[in-house]
Amino acid sequence: MGRTDLIPAEGNFYKANLHCHTTYSDGMLTPQQVKELYMERGYSIVAFTDHNRYVYHKELSEERFLPLAGYEVNNDGRKGEGGHPIADHLCALALDPERAQMVERPVVYDSEKINEMIQRLREAGFIVNYNHPAWSLEHTEDFLALHGITCFEVFNYGAEVSTGAGYGDQQYDLWVKSGRRAFPIATDDNHNPPVYETGGGPGPDFDSCGGFTMIKARELTYRAVTDAICAGHLYASNGPLIEGIYLENDRLVIDCGPVCSVMMKDCGINNAWAIYDGADSITHAEIPLSAVRREFGGAVRAVLMRKDGKRAWTNAWDLDEMGF
Repeated sequence: MGRTDLIPAEGNFYKANLHCHTTYSDGMLTPQQVKELYMERGYSIVAFTDHNRYVYHKELSEERFLPLAGYEVNNDGRKGEGGHPIADHLCALALDPERAQMVERPVVYDSEKINEMIQRLREAGFIVNYNHPAWSLEHTEDFLALHGITCFEVFNYGAEVSTGAGYGDQQYDLWVKSGRRAFPIATDDNHNPPVYETGGGPGPDFDSCGGFTMIKARELTYRAVTDAICAGHLYASNGPLIEGIYLENDRLVIDCGPVCSVMMKDCGINNAWAIYDGADSITHAEIPLSAVRREFGGAVRAVLMRKDGKRAWTNAWDLDEMGF
């Protein structure tokens, strides 16, 4: 059997933050300051997604930096009458930033109305991403009711450092095991507050540059990057780097930066396969596809972890659909 690249071998990886706030809503840094901060940390892409306000910061574009245009749609309410607060937040990223226009939002929390809005956003030329499921306090039946989602936040750094509710990988696991498909992303959702309310503490970057998505695109242009996102040529991370991932000789092969474990997830409980090491010494893993428990379905994905607990998450691929 020949080699099938799950992330294309051609092109370049670009480091991206796909969820960001500025002084155009409730962020503390201007778009220019955000650009400078992220470029200093090796980022090539930032999606500017201020709350319920669409602005294309075209003036920030340059050879080494691409601003994506979008906005975050907030829909807040309660879980049932008199229940606990609940939120559904989505980032809409424009495919054609010069022509995109905002659509009306429900304002209140209503699953049917939210799905109608997602459909209108897609028709208006937006990618729709699902944000911070742990922070939002949505129950499983709530987020599984969503349709038309392109990417799913498995990690939100801003929610993690501010409330300890940044990991959405358990919800993503349930999403995949329920037969749904969306591409995993890790974001910052940065607001860049200068200090905690009590005074002192970290500087203006404390909720920045902690979660990122690596996008493999043929070039750093708006169309090439959005094409890559729509095709799922990406992975999510808050630390480990993946250099290549492909199928060859009935094996899932991963080349990566040093990690202490590589785990293959299928639709069963526990890992389908894993390799562990006491130190961050694993840079290559070959996972037999025979380990996949096909009675639960053909969806597989990988999670890589360093000794410090930081992780990288791959897409879920359906081996049955791919003919493996």
